[in-house]
Amino acid sequence: MMTKIEDLMTKRIMPIAEKINNNYFLGALSESFVRLTFIILGIALVAIVGYWPIPTAWGTWLTSVGIMEHVDAVINASTNALALYVSFIFAAAYAKKQQVNSQNAGFLGLLSFLIISPQTIMLTTSQGITEVAKNYSTNPITKETTSKVIEAFPISAFGGQSLLAALLVSFVASWLYIKMTKKGFNPKLPDSIPPMVAESLSPAFSSMVVVGVAFSLRVGFGFTQAGNMLTFFNELVAKPLGLLTSTPIAFILILTLASFLWFFGIHPNVVYGAISPLTYTIILGNIAAYKASGGIGTDLPYGNLGIITTMITMGGAGCTLGLILSMVVAKSKRYKAMFKLAVIPELFNINEPLVFGMPMVLNPIFFLPMVFSPLIIGLSAWGLTSFIQVNLNPLIGLMPWTTPKLLSIPLAGGIKYILIFLICLTINTLIYYPFFKIADRQALLDEKNEELQAV
Repeated sequence: MMTKIEDLMTKRIMPIAEKINNNYFLGALSESFVRLTFIILGIALVAIVGYWPIPTAWGTWLTSVGIMEHVDAVINASTNALALYVSFIFAAAYAKKQQVNSQNAGFLGLLSFLIISPQTIMLTTSQGITEVAKNYSTNPITKETTSKVIEAFPISAFGGQSLLAALLVSFVASWLYIKMTKKGFNPKLPDSIPPMVAESLSPAFSSMVVVGVAFSLRVGFGFTQAGNMLTFFNELVAKPLGLLTSTPIAFILILTLASFLWFFGIHPNVVYGAISPLTYTIILGNIAAYKASGGIGTDLPYGNLGIITTMITMGGAGCTLGLILSMVVAKSKRYKAMFKLAVIPELFNINEPLVFGMPMVLNPIFFLPMVFSPLIIGLSAWGLTSFIQVNLNPLIGLMPWTTPKLLSIPLAGGIKYILIFLICLTINTLIYYPFFKIADRQALLDEKNEELQAV
């Protein structure tokens, strides 16, 4: 049975995975979100301190002394403007992979995104300029409108819900720029012109074309009921997200697929990169609801998904933290040494030393726990969230994936979240333990045989 599966993976799945890894679009997509890490790290301290989950009165006190508005300003400039950064980074990464000026492509991606974005907000004049209204306010007696249009980019347009539109328009901008550059539409200027000036002038024609396309998109979507491209795509994403929220099993199966591929040596980033826009949209949707509630995280739109994802990925793809705990009682020299080598990376969710060092890849002993542990842990976490209500701080979800669970989980949800983690970790360890004992017993037997042969 295992041989047939290996043959299927080698002949069918591996070529597909190789194509995905070499795909310019998916490669740029993965790189884009990796490169956002330093922005998230930069705001981590302010975000955690500003929205500390314990005690709940902390946010009220920060508001009363006038600090919370500045905390929110930091978040608005970073996570709530994530689509802005992505529009630049993705276009630049996509161009770089094709050895075209990445900076020019990045700026064209950003420019295109700003062109298609809404650039006005509606304010009700009857209550001052502090209340933002989606529709015109109408005087109930005179039937006259009492609203005012202000020219401004709304921060709400640049958050996670706009990632899909940002990726699409920046891809179009970068693709056009790359094609026109390679076809020679960007003239080569004389060497006498300084390089900085030449680099800024040579893509002028490409820029005109890119702007023309972005303008056409803005005009075209302006005639839709949504009124602009961002709102159109927000509504387009809302339905699948709603489906995903109501059926967390879909997300559990996606992450289980990543573990299945990892068993055959296909890095889980193949899957993670493809769903990264969705993941960020979920996190940012939770953050928006968390801020709106004043720091109460018990009723977030995607709260369950955040907890489920954390549990499934403890130790990395394959949910391997339980395996490390099982290795504490290793008797063979091989796995005692492997434990010392892999335990520190494992705590930081890096399990490559473990996966390739055991090895777990294509090792029949570890097929069942590596593939089915994420599924069982995901279902267990989902069930636990139904009767253990966690006051979740979703800002912790923006911390780098290498953040140890021992640090992120207490910060994200306190005692109740720790309880869910300990239960899931216990289940995870119980799943791996019998399979590890088989491997350890076999390794110990091999070592004794080697000693006998040496004698």
